[in-house]
Amino acid sequence: MKLQKYFVWGIAVSLLAFMGGCTVGGADDELDLDGKVNPADLDNVTTLKEAQAIWDNMSDLQREFETVYEILDYVYIFAHSDSLEPEGSPWYSQLQKRKDYIGYGVKAYPLYAKEIPSEILDGHLMCESMNDQFTGYIDPLSMSYDDFMNDFNARDSVFDLGINAKTVNTSDSTKAFLIAQLFTGSAAEKSNLRVDDTLLVMWGTELDARVYNESIVYVMETGSPGQKIPVTVARNENGERIEITDTLTIIPYISPTVTYKVIDSIAVISISEFASENTPNKDGTHGEFVEALLATQGTKATIIDLHHNPGGDQDQCIGVSEEMLSKDDILMIQYKVNEENTEEQEIRDSVVRSSKTGLASNRYLVFIADSNSASCSEVTLAAVLPNRHSPLVGQVTYGKGVGYTIIPTYLEGAVMVTAVISYNTEGETYHMVGIEPDVEEDTYENMLKTALDIAKEGTMQRTAGYGKVIRPHYKSLVKRSSKKIPTRGDLGRYKIAERRPR
Repeated sequence: MKLQKYFVWGIAVSLLAFMGGCTVGGADDELDLDGKVNPADLDNVTTLKEAQAIWDNMSDLQREFETVYEILDYVYIFAHSDSLEPEGSPWYSQLQKRKDYIGYGVKAYPLYAKEIPSEILDGHLMCESMNDQFTGYIDPLSMSYDDFMNDFNARDSVFDLGINAKTVNTSDSTKAFLIAQLFTGSAAEKSNLRVDDTLLVMWGTELDARVYNESIVYVMETGSPGQKIPVTVARNENGERIEITDTLTIIPYISPTVTYKVIDSIAVISISEFASENTPNKDGTHGEFVEALLATQGTKATIIDLHHNPGGDQDQCIGVSEEMLSKDDILMIQYKVNEENTEEQEIRDSVVRSSKTGLASNRYLVFIADSNSASCSEVTLAAVLPNRHSPLVGQVTYGKGVGYTIIPTYLEGAVMVTAVISYNTEGETYHMVGIEPDVEEDTYENMLKTALDIAKEGTMQRTAGYGKVIRPHYKSLVKRSSKKIPTRGDLGRYKIAERRPR
């Protein structure tokens, strides 16, 4: 008898899965509990019949609490064992019995005791007591599962002309701004401007690259929807230099997740996040990355810029990684719930290999990352760096070596729960310690300059490994307070850092 089913990774996960070893007498009469039950009673049941009777007599709020408990019991990777934690880590807690949470939520969150049911507060307390910033409860009173997923996948429209500029040295030993990319759906893409046009004037102001850096282009092309901005460019046509002026009207468009430039014959491909939905390409960030690779074919080397990239959809970063690997290269080794065992939590390893030889498998690659490069950014680094021996420039990364899933609850809330942890072939994890750079640089300007120098030389190989100390943001977890219910923004979403500017 199954009390309720949830599909996680395509398998049926029964609530009360710990009952798998119980026997059930098919002819037994159901117990009549007259509606008076406590989910804590499930800590001591011995038969599935008793469990069914308790479930049948629960209120909807009690079933909500029980659903949250069972999600943690089955899916949360640290629920029953600390064997997967980095050695000496005090920053995760195991799941206790129901009785250790029921009724304690009102004490933990006294500010909400009068307005929020105790079962909901108990669910918050239970999730927070895991001491895991990537596991949390989105209760149905604050947001539905569908609303949360829409918000989770949302990406903002932007209001600018859609010009990506680069600085080049000209033949007369000065500098100029050239158009490196026109973003899909933008006003610039629909205009008379072209890639490699020289930007001369915007808003009547001369764009002097000897005075300004590229950020001036981004500032000046930004405005309100419907705003008209005159732009003058220079272009070589049939050996002659001509100037073209066009007035562009700002229209909203979906911000790209991948941008690219060619600087001194070096391709610089920047990935701001790994998104599967609401991107200019129907195939998400992976599709945008393929476009960037095709647009930069024939360059001497390629820089993959992941600085300030907080992560995103794992399928997207796997797809991006495969474009830089050879078929059967090991992408990752993950420890997660055995999907074939629906009765109890059983952790086993899963090896993910590249399914193909990618477009950039023969390019010389240099990577840029910083302390805000996290989650899927680190998946890509951990996949490509050891296989390609590519050097990394920047800072020790964030150190998020776990992945999570989002599961609806009985009343259509959601639990975001840590479900996997990644290791390398040596059994090491970068979780909580990050990935070390081969060359450390503090500012992005210095990161890019150093990466360009390395890419032009084309010989440096990676020698660094994973970090050696726990990152400071994990140490702060031991000080978490239970007085305030965490909001969606407080949880460790894949968007750990703010989106970076172009």
